[in-house]
Amino acid sequence: MRCIIDVAYLTGLRKKDILKIRLSDITSEGLYVEHSKTGKRVVFELTAALADVITRARGLRRRVGHDQRLRLPLEGRGEALRAARYSVS
Repeated sequence: MRCIIDVAYLTGLRKKDILKIRLSDITSEGLYVEHSKTGKRVVFELTAALADVITRARGLRRRVGHDQRLRLPLEGRGEALRAARYSVS
C-alpha cells in the first residue's frame, strides 16, 4: 500500500491509473501512463524518488495472467489514497 501512496504523491495519478501500471510501462526514459479520464499518454521522468518506489514495488512483483504488473497491495487502498490526497498540498 505504501508504494501506491508514494506513486500517487510523486505523479498525481488516480488510483485506477496506478493499478494499471505494467512493467513494460517503465523504461530508462521514464514511466509511461495513459490517463483513464482523458486517454492522454504521458511520461513521468524517473527521478530518484520515483525510481526508488519502482524498485520497492518490483520486489513485490507477481505474475498476473500472461502480463506482469507491479504488485501493489490492494487492501485498504481507497482510504489510504483518500488520506494521502487530502494531506498533499
